[in-house]
Amino acid sequence: MNTIKQFKIFLIGKVILTFFIFSGCTLILDTDQLTKGEDTENHETDTGYIDTETPCNNVKDCDDKISCTEDVCGDSGFCVYLPKNSMCGTLEYCNVQEGCIPTGDECAGDKGCNDGIDCTIDYCELGTCSNIPDHSKCSNSKPFCLETPLCNPDKGGCIDGKEIVCDQPKSPCMSATCNDSNGECDISLMTGADDDNDSFYDEDCGGDDCDDNNDAIYPGAIEKCNGKDNNCDSIKDISYNFDNNLSLYKGNNLSNPQNAFNGTDNGVIFFDGSVIKIIVADSSGKLVSTEPFVLSSLVTDSDKSIVPSITGTDTGFIVAWVSKGISEAVNIASVYKEGDTLKGTLEKTITMGANESVTGLSLKYSSSGATPGWSVAYALNTTSTGNIYFLNQSGSSPFAVDSQTGTATGVSLIKSDTDSFLITYWGNFTLQSGSDVEMFESVVKYDTDFSNDNGFPRGPFSPVDSDGVQDTDPSQNGKSALSGAGKWITVYEDSNGYSSGITAWNSDKQLNQSLINPTGLLVGDVSFLNPATGFTLVYSSDTLVTSAVEFSQYNSDSDDTLKVTSKNRLIYAEDKNSERVSDPSAATALPGEINVVWIFNGDNGQDILQLANVGTCQQ
Repeated sequence: MNTIKQFKIFLIGKVILTFFIFSGCTLILDTDQLTKGEDTENHETDTGYIDTETPCNNVKDCDDKISCTEDVCGDSGFCVYLPKNSMCGTLEYCNVQEGCIPTGDECAGDKGCNDGIDCTIDYCELGTCSNIPDHSKCSNSKPFCLETPLCNPDKGGCIDGKEIVCDQPKSPCMSATCNDSNGECDISLMTGADDDNDSFYDEDCGGDDCDDNNDAIYPGAIEKCNGKDNNCDSIKDISYNFDNNLSLYKGNNLSNPQNAFNGTDNGVIFFDGSVIKIIVADSSGKLVSTEPFVLSSLVTDSDKSIVPSITGTDTGFIVAWVSKGISEAVNIASVYKEGDTLKGTLEKTITMGANESVTGLSLKYSSSGATPGWSVAYALNTTSTGNIYFLNQSGSSPFAVDSQTGTATGVSLIKSDTDSFLITYWGNFTLQSGSDVEMFESVVKYDTDFSNDNGFPRGPFSPVDSDGVQDTDPSQNGKSALSGAGKWITVYEDSNGYSSGITAWNSDKQLNQSLINPTGLLVGDVSFLNPATGFTLVYSSDTLVTSAVEFSQYNSDSDDTLKVTSKNRLIYAEDKNSERVSDPSAATALPGEINVVWIFNGDNGQDILQLANVGTCQQ
């Protein structure tokens, strides 16, 4: 029977190990499973494997060829093999039979768990590494503008918190960002919103600068005669200073509107049927009175076939019109404001004789010179003669400028810088005109009384068209203007019998120049004036199906030739069966501006008196 001998009790890890020695052999429990998952320090023991089959006299008899064991010859005379874990690598232990083998653990201590990320807490527990994010180790680079930073090992460590978002301004050209120094939301201009630095923002970001690469182009800029839209109102070389064409008055049979500006207000005289009226709007287009003043209340039986005339004064307006009655008469009245009401006073009535009729009149006002006040020139026909008369407010009776056999058809009056009046008139005078209506002119001067200047009247001036054929009815609807340099220019409708154009007459150079050749158009209702930036021409143009109001600007060069600097269409009706524009009239307004009125007839058949304020371009 074998003898069992208890050899020794020792601790391996947390397990009690007992060796039992039998006769002829030694029983050793499987210690491999006991040491797995434990630190190598816990495998250190001074107890090992006793080989009872290998007796020994000294240590030389006990070489087990295992590099991690200490081989000794025990007191019992047998070889003992003691495991030395320190002779194995990290995360290995010494097996007395197999040598150094892995423990199966992930770590042997905290140092083995360093993940290289500053914001994690690294430690080893039960052979397993743990790397716990510690957000407190992250610092906020922008404490006012970023939320609390976070430790994110998957992204390499600390990451910034979310950006604090500011409420954005309504303007799409502006942006609001958080100020790192104080947390306030600072508003700034977006990149590309104002590339030309003119303080107006690009249309691409919702601004109104129509060319953000040119600092001379922006809303409100001076409109230049350069073919560009300098002020961004979508129109080149002119500008509309009202948002839309203003409707001043509506009626069923409006005609012959004429307008004038007195420095603050724009007055328009017109016929509503056979009743003559005046309506006034301020410089912004607002009506000073909702109802026009009825001039027919002063004098009845107005003659709507004769275009009335109006001029501005220091206190209001002076108007002139023709009435029929028992005898025809030229009536002159003053119109002025009292609060929000228009008032009128009849200033003068020039009564014609029997068988005398007025065919045209022109009115001007001046507050300076030896003959201040209003002045009127009118064309008068008798049964055999055509006559041109002139009357100043200071005079008691009209002065006869010219009288010839035939008929007078029209007249235009302008006041020069001196006490002289420039009169252009038209007539079919038998001895000078043949069968044509021709143009004549005179200068009326004042020297204790009014008289024609030396060499006047003079004419006729008979133009020819580009085809070299003299017009059959060359000179109608004329208007004169005086430039700042004193050039006396007259424009008139120039008809060849089936179409009409516009010709300019330079009185100083005795030179005709065709501005618009007759090419199938019918032009008329000509206005010609000098708004201190060059001559401006406003006229109506009709084809068989269309009607329009045209606007052209001219500048004269050293040889006195008028050269067009811009041409625009103010309003256009493409089908005269449904709508039509007619009867334009223009007047100078504030510096660089012109007021234009016309009549618009829509598809409902109603006439609308409209007003536009147009800025002229500068050279």
